[in-house]
Amino acid sequence: LEWVLRTRENGRLFSGYIIAILAAILFPVFARAREKARQSSCLSNVKQIGLGVLIYAQDYDETMPNRNFRDAAGAGYSYIQFIEPYVKNAQVFDCPSQDVKVPAPISYNDTRSYPFNEMMFRIKLAKIERNAEKVMLGDGTPNTWQGAWSMYRPSRGHRTDNIEGYDYATWGSGATQSWVYFNFTVRHNGQGNVCFCDGHAKSMGYEALYDGGVNTYFDPAL
Repeated sequence: LEWVLRTRENGRLFSGYIIAILAAILFPVFARAREKARQSSCLSNVKQIGLGVLIYAQDYDETMPNRNFRDAAGAGYSYIQFIEPYVKNAQVFDCPSQDVKVPAPISYNDTRSYPFNEMMFRIKLAKIERNAEKVMLGDGTPNTWQGAWSMYRPSRGHRTDNIEGYDYATWGSGATQSWVYFNFTVRHNGQGNVCFCDGHAKSMGYEALYDGGVNTYFDPAL
């Protein structure tokens, strides 16, 4: 009887070990799969916004939107507010993997997910060399003090926090107030989504887009 009980106990322990091993293997797989689904949704977002920007440009003498604007009464407007009527869906400005969730409506300095290439504001489409290679907008960590609408060019320097954006959901307070580093972020299994100036979108790694601090993908004249 003692041998039978010991055998059953060992069997239960062995089963527990197997379950623990399987959980350790499968949980990361499931997490990556969930993130892959969010990445696909995010990619759709940046593509929709990019197409909205191109339609806007056609309505405004083939010119990219302004970064921000204040009217005579002092009310502020950002590029996001200029583009929102063209996409007709405020939710596309929020990456499903970004920690900060901002309720509608769109406002001037929202902590939305997709800052716009600072070198493309107010640029004529005809002035953009190789538009299929130039970034329009993408996943980023917004700096709410400097202006949440800008993706800073790589020549401003490599970001000093985690490139996946997990250290800070936003910049703009405390030590991060003055940060204007290259704020692209790779929220999706080490990849971030980018829309280019011809309207196509794809995922890229931080270092590939940073390109050693050269504005290869950002300067419209290069």
